[in-house]
Amino acid sequence: MPLSPEEFSKLSPETQARLAKEILATRSRIEPRPWEQQAYAKQLPPEHPRHHLADPVTGLSCGCERPDEDWETWLLMTGRGYGKTLCGSNWALSVALSEPGIWVGVCAPTFIDIKRVCFEGPSGIEKVAQPGEIQDYNKNGLKFTLRNGSVIQGYTADRPDSIRGANLAYVWFDELGSISKPDFYHFGLIPALRQSKGRMLVTTTPRNVGIIADLMKDAKKPGSHVHYTRATSMENWKAPSVMKMIEKVKLQYGLESFLGRQELLGELVDDLPGQLFRIQDIDRYRVEEFPQLRNIVIAVDPASTANMKSDETGIVVTGEGDDRHFYTLEDVSLQGSTERVMSAIVGAFYRWDASLVVVEKNVAGDWFRQALYDKDPHVPYKPVQAMKGKTIRAQPLSPLMERGLIHMVGREFDELERQLVAMTSYDDRVKQHDDRADAWVWGMRELSGMGNVDWGEIYGFRTCLKCGGKVNMRLEKACRLCGESFDYTPPPVSTERSIRWSNAYQKTCDQGHEYPMRLKRCPKCNGDAEYLEKVSRFIGVNRGNLGYTGVDPLLGRRFS
Repeated sequence: MPLSPEEFSKLSPETQARLAKEILATRSRIEPRPWEQQAYAKQLPPEHPRHHLADPVTGLSCGCERPDEDWETWLLMTGRGYGKTLCGSNWALSVALSEPGIWVGVCAPTFIDIKRVCFEGPSGIEKVAQPGEIQDYNKNGLKFTLRNGSVIQGYTADRPDSIRGANLAYVWFDELGSISKPDFYHFGLIPALRQSKGRMLVTTTPRNVGIIADLMKDAKKPGSHVHYTRATSMENWKAPSVMKMIEKVKLQYGLESFLGRQELLGELVDDLPGQLFRIQDIDRYRVEEFPQLRNIVIAVDPASTANMKSDETGIVVTGEGDDRHFYTLEDVSLQGSTERVMSAIVGAFYRWDASLVVVEKNVAGDWFRQALYDKDPHVPYKPVQAMKGKTIRAQPLSPLMERGLIHMVGREFDELERQLVAMTSYDDRVKQHDDRADAWVWGMRELSGMGNVDWGEIYGFRTCLKCGGKVNMRLEKACRLCGESFDYTPPPVSTERSIRWSNAYQKTCDQGHEYPMRLKRCPKCNGDAEYLEKVSRFIGVNRGNLGYTGVDPLLGRRFS
């Protein structure tokens, strides 16, 4: 029997809370979920009566003429901030509650993505669920049990075997284009999606990779079971925070730029004319592990100011492996004060046991050197002068990327990769805010021998802050040019390097022979007669004779 307001007010707070929860749970079993009234038309599934309708404010629609009852894969590709995660969470809950005792899969690139975005994030399943819908949540097992006995189970795409043997009725896949192991999708997920209607919702930002491109091609075929919905960031006009983000991105990049079209308009941009770095190459040569590193460089593109409207200071850790390939190890770029920037640089230097900090001199000037040495005088510093345009500096690295000699280690470089793929040979990008990409270019140029070589850094010298002269701080207590004294103490972490100075000028083969970087193979191991003849002439073995055997043909002869 219903309680009167007076009777209800006399109950304990615990009893009031329990009764309120039971009332809401009972109501949710009868009434439709609030999401159906709150969602934009495009955020509702293709079979919903409102899906094909135009938005009352923007006038934009999915483009389909009527509800689609036969879809199997729904590709929802949107700009940032549109609400695709909110859409995925509500759809997963709705289909799980529509049938008792079924299993619904939720997939994402990593365990952290599932837990922090799909399950527990601000738009995750735990936050959007109505009272009484979730009966139990196993956080370690990534498993929701709902009131009707259905289960929502998380599967991480970096473990292809994790989904084998599953019997799924529906699947929500968030950011399918960012997975590192496509076998999870092709040989794990698709065979497991075999119960009930076997439908899958893919929510993703545009990324021109094989899986997404294939879905796009299938969606254009007559009678296809792939339903494609595109939405822009501007369509989420109800969110003030999203509108602020849109204005910021439009101001920095513009809507017609690569990043504007991809990040705001939700457009899958094909290869741009003159594109230097393709996302297909970045993904193809991405690695999870790297070999022994022979050289590590901290590359910095400094910001000129330190306030809320300032650019980021690009700080990227790059390394060269024993296999002569180049690896992007970490991106610690940030916007902040000089103290924060120097702390990040010094921290990365010792964390990776780096050899050198390379800084673009045009913006840094002398103040950056002073600030870095004030933070830690034992960090070797090399300024580089930017005398050419950004894309001209980056162009020599493009063929290295295409040949598979440059690798991203892991998947923590989203912003850096977006800036790299936006670089074209037709746009110098002087006004673009791509500080991470600039720093990355300096690091790769230094490792590959394209940057300016500072002989002082190679031989272990430091630069005198007073006169700019080179000083061996281990052997000398004062600068020989100006007399500036130094109080040198060994660094807290050893910075001794096993790298020879000649590595800056020469290659080393597997047998330990050193040879010029312009040669493609070791001449000693491959019998390059022309090169050995030049070496013998240079060292004076044969006194200019054209032979290269090392035997002096004039030895023992007499001349009158």
